[in-house]
Amino acid sequence: MYILIGSYDEHGLPATLTWNIAFNPSGKKLGTVVVNDTLGSNQSYLPDSVIAQTGAYNDAGNFVQSGTIVPQVAVDGNQLTFTFSNVTTAVNIVYNSKLTKVSGSSNNWNNFASMNGTTVSGNVSYGCNGTGNSDNQLGSVTLVKRDATIKCELSEAEYQLQDQHGEVIQSGLTTNEEGAINVAGLVPGHYRFVETKAPLGYALNPTPINFTVDVDTIATPVEVAQFDEKVAVTGAVVLTKTDASNGRALAGATYRLIDATGLTIQQGLVTNALGQIRVDKLIPGRYQFVETKAPASYDLNQTPLDFTIVNGQTAVVTVTATDR
Repeated sequence: MYILIGSYDEHGLPATLTWNIAFNPSGKKLGTVVVNDTLGSNQSYLPDSVIAQTGAYNDAGNFVQSGTIVPQVAVDGNQLTFTFSNVTTAVNIVYNSKLTKVSGSSNNWNNFASMNGTTVSGNVSYGCNGTGNSDNQLGSVTLVKRDATIKCELSEAEYQLQDQHGEVIQSGLTTNEEGAINVAGLVPGHYRFVETKAPLGYALNPTPINFTVDVDTIATPVEVAQFDEKVAVTGAVVLTKTDASNGRALAGATYRLIDATGLTIQQGLVTNALGQIRVDKLIPGRYQFVETKAPASYDLNQTPLDFTIVNGQTAVVTVTATDR
């Protein structure tokens, strides 16, 4: 049995343990196999954390994976039962337990597993003078964000790191100037990155990036990538029409909106009771409002109202006009 500290809490104390149990090293045809496992005190099994690999041991004594097998798992408090069907190879099991009542001074956690009368056990200690494990026993991942067309790296993309159930492990992870996010200290298991904010000028990519930290390749960082499509960052403008003599808002003024080339973008825009027209989703560039019909009893004011939508600007552009 092999044990490592899987993760740490915000205070730097162990939060989870990873237990590794192997059986049938000679690869016999055993049929159905039941592994009974008893977790020690101050631990609880993390549901769906088990990963069971099939394979064989090479001449150097290293396990070589050939596939996976899914056991039936029964949990009764700290008593775990893993039932495997049609076992014909060596099996390597990894699962996680959650820790409670962790002390900064002295801790000892243990586990006992049995199969067909054979019992194996393991324990790990943690205290102020040291821990049982180092970072190279945990996995890591690198995500690289790129432009979907020209493949250049993109900074300022924000992600959450979630477990396989969608529980957030880390948030606010942001790609650096090389378009990368690096996360270390990952216990073996299934994870996913989910983009929460796209870089400026790009559309959010909602597709989760799934990846697995494998106990047998834990020393090799997992590498994943995602691509975002570029989109125009749009802006908005509000035109306010008032009476030139008393400042009263004027409803019923009609305008058309033209771009820098003189092309009419929208027409028939009419000021509301507040004397306002709002236009959204304007791509960066220069524009003009031109009045085509004045409110009743007012003179038409044909002076173009120039304004500019600046790339990346979040504030609404404001334009004012008066009629007499």
